[in-house]
Amino acid sequence: MPVTAAGVGAIAAPIIGGILGSSAASKSRKAAAAAAAAAYAELQKIGMPPDISKEVILKQFQSQGILTPELQQDIELQASEVAKIQEDP
Repeated sequence: MPVTAAGVGAIAAPIIGGILGSSAASKSRKAAAAAAAAAYAELQKIGMPPDISKEVILKQFQSQGILTPELQQDIELQASEVAKIQEDP
């Protein structure tokens, strides 16, 4: 069966589209990574904000009426364990 121009186009179009899409996505990923790095650098200059997640979580459980001493202890223990995590020097 002979291959027609339409057949070649039907085969080539997804391949070309994939290549062009991949190139555009790569540029977007690079731009996003650069923006994230710039934002992180700015945070390093002014200092990281305090972690208030434990307080927020405790307030949410308390407002729902489900905060028990055991649950509070577990949350506080997990928060202290997370605080021990350090980045690679």
